[in-house]
Amino acid sequence: MDALLAPLHSCPASGRTNLPVAAQLRAMGCLVSYVRARAGLPPMRTSRDLDRAAKSKIESDLRCDEFTHTPCGVSFVAEYFRVGYARAARFVVGENLAWAAGPRTSPRDVMSMWLHSPGHLRNLLEPEWRDCGLAVRARVDFLGHSGVVLWASEFGARRGPISAAT
Repeated sequence: MDALLAPLHSCPASGRTNLPVAAQLRAMGCLVSYVRARAGLPPMRTSRDLDRAAKSKIESDLRCDEFTHTPCGVSFVAEYFRVGYARAARFVVGENLAWAAGPRTSPRDVMSMWLHSPGHLRNLLEPEWRDCGLAVRARVDFLGHSGVVLWASEFGARRGPISAAT
């Protein structure tokens, strides 16, 4: 899967730690785009709804002090409805989460972890995805560790408006 990891010259800031949040998000966006392009898949659009879902998922994991796709026992799809992404008659969504501590916390390190995990890789390479949202929280205390970086990457596609007809 290393062939899918962007070389540093393609996503220059991706190998750096302690970047400002906006730079980390740009770096991860570059890495996601590189993976999809190398796999011959269409690029995804940035979705503000999915960005909000990603940020909320991280905040919920922190608040509930657990690392899960269903923090505090809330349904996996609840956040997509709350932020308005699930306003189509048919939608599909997926999520990659990661947390890292120590010296390997750059966006590139996190992407490398995802590429070496079959489920996360499957999400990155899902041809149906059209939209992507990202969030990161850095230098937080989490699950007994200091200096943790948490990532959420949300993927989705919507098909058709919700119909009021019955």
